[in-house]
Amino acid sequence: MQTIIALTVTGIAVIYSAIRIYKAFTHAGDPCRGCKGCVLKEQMQKVRHEKGSLKSKKPACYNKKA
Repeated sequence: MQTIIALTVTGIAVIYSAIRIYKAFTHAGDPCRGCKGCVLKEQMQKVRHEKGSLKSKKPACYNKKA
C-alpha cells in the first residue's frame, strides 16, 4: 500500500514539474507568464505597440530645409 501511495505522489510531482517546465519555456519572453487579465500587461502591450510604431517610421532629418 505504501508503494502505491509513494508512486502516486511521485507521479503527480513529475507531472506537475513537467507542466511548469513547459510553461516556463513557452512563456520565456513574456514577463507576465501567460496571464491574460492584468492591467499591467495591457500597459506593457500599449508601450510595445507604441515602440513598434516608432521603429516602423522612416528616419527623418530634423535639420532638413523645406
